[in-house]
Amino acid sequence: MENVLVYKFGGASVRDVAAIRNLAGIVARYGRQQPLLVVVSAMGKTTNALEELFQLAYSGQDYTAQLAQLSTFHLSVAAELGPTVEQPPADAPQAPTLPELLTQLADQLATVGHGDYDRQYDQIVSFGELLATCIVATAIGAQWLDCRPLIRTDHTWREGRVDWATTERHIAAALPSLLAQGPVLTQGFLGARPAALPPRWAGKAPTTRRRFLPTACEPKA
Repeated sequence: MENVLVYKFGGASVRDVAAIRNLAGIVARYGRQQPLLVVVSAMGKTTNALEELFQLAYSGQDYTAQLAQLSTFHLSVAAELGPTVEQPPADAPQAPTLPELLTQLADQLATVGHGDYDRQYDQIVSFGELLATCIVATAIGAQWLDCRPLIRTDHTWREGRVDWATTERHIAAALPSLLAQGPVLTQGFLGARPAALPPRWAGKAPTTRRRFLPTACEPKA
């Protein structure tokens, strides 16, 4: 893959409607002349909010109000932004809907229990990037790409190391054809490790899908 632009937007760059509109303007001005990959983090303080949700669930406390607040925030941002005039190709990978992701988050929180703290942490906190990319992809008309089937890590939760040879092979096989059709938007910080059974949800990490469980992955130095 040659001459591919990669734009990485952190949490502050997607923290609210105004920030996402600014991102869309940058992509419109500078990102349509050559293949573009956009990488997005969780919105604003969403990671902190998900960590709080996880701690409450792990300790057996009620988290209903906090979950409702996080859901309302993301839904209201998506509603105010609406879809862009630019639309991805009809055969592009389909992003999950925001309500689907929020339902998956609620279902996953309901399974949290004592033990295996780091694994359960990854399963909850990873939703931040998934929610953000669902909203931003719609707002800028980009193809949504789940990075987890592509980025392979080892089995260390929250501190997973990337298997670069496997990851690069996966990316080389999957990404060029998508980039040829228009901008592609995917998640930061996620990857996944091989697992015997598929996860129950689509869903940080240092985290994949397919027959993978999310882990946390370390960026390449």
